[in-house]
Amino acid sequence: MSLFRAAFLTAMSACTLGGPRAAGGEIRIELTPVGNAGAGRVATVFRMSVYEVTNAQYCAFLNAVAADDVHNLYAPAMGASAAGGIERFGAPGSYTYKVKPSFADKPVFYVRWNNAARFVNWLENGQPSGPQGPDTTEDGTYQLLGDEAAIYFNVVRRAEYSRWFLPTLEEWKKAAFFDPGRGPDGGWWKYATRSDELPRASTASPTGFLVRRSSNVANYDGQANWNGSTGGNVTTVGSGAASAFGTYDQTGNAFEWTETRVCATEMVCGKQRAGGCFFSTPGSLLNYFTQGADSPDRHPGPDSADGQDFAMSGIRVAARCEADLDRDGLVTSDDFLTFLNLYEQINPEADLNADGVVDFIDLLRFMSAFDRGC
Repeated sequence: MSLFRAAFLTAMSACTLGGPRAAGGEIRIELTPVGNAGAGRVATVFRMSVYEVTNAQYCAFLNAVAADDVHNLYAPAMGASAAGGIERFGAPGSYTYKVKPSFADKPVFYVRWNNAARFVNWLENGQPSGPQGPDTTEDGTYQLLGDEAAIYFNVVRRAEYSRWFLPTLEEWKKAAFFDPGRGPDGGWWKYATRSDELPRASTASPTGFLVRRSSNVANYDGQANWNGSTGGNVTTVGSGAASAFGTYDQTGNAFEWTETRVCATEMVCGKQRAGGCFFSTPGSLLNYFTQGADSPDRHPGPDSADGQDFAMSGIRVAARCEADLDRDGLVTSDDFLTFLNLYEQINPEADLNADGVVDFIDLLRFMSAFDRGC
């Protein structure tokens, strides 16, 4: 078996890791494995998106489900602000959306937590098109349908066995700051640029790409101005420095939502943000610092378009490891046996590249993921 496995891994070594393709392949989320279960205060293995969700990806989401935008997935600031990257046209029932010039590869901005959860549900459901409802945005990883109190008080939780999800704060921090190769048991960096030194606050090109005069750069402190901005702006995802796990922009650019619930008082609770923003100060980029929460005191209702202060956030998604077929958060021999059974039965669960066929490519892909431990 070891020679058989080695042959598969050799054949797979030239393949690029990517996210699970949804039906139709409308958008693709590039993922990187975050392994070392038990290290970095996270008991399981998972995958984190390499980049923040872009305007192009969120625009595809809007065009799929927001012709009649009953849950305000689109914020007016996305069109009106220098940092917003999406314009809306038409009237309720026939809305269409278009990315602004030079904004396709910038992180989507002005997204509230509930709508970040709806984007995840859309991925979980296979990127369907249609009205906002249980088959598109209101159920899947997060049940948002019929329990307005749970949404309002931010007690919505991840469904068991979900493929796509928003990371918890600890998952987010591990992907950003932990380095399994730092010391015998791994260690932590102060910044999500694989450094203990404060990153350089970079300026931006006329089209919003970070100007790199150092290997340790990030978008914060209001220095990256373009598109008429004066206090900073979002910049091209991936144009700064990367974390040890290969994620970009977890230091600055756009705040990112997590699943973690925090409470200021017994009646004022919300979901935690992390990562800093293009206007953040240096102290807010450190590995122990977290941002405020999307909470009822700032939003009069669960789907209100008001409260844009805490809507000044973006999205980073996470996903279950491809090799974790028994969905226990670990990659073990049980997953190997599970895949072999699914493969022999030509079960759609073995179609890891989501091309509609269970074939040799899926076998190679599983072997590579199994060898990585994720």
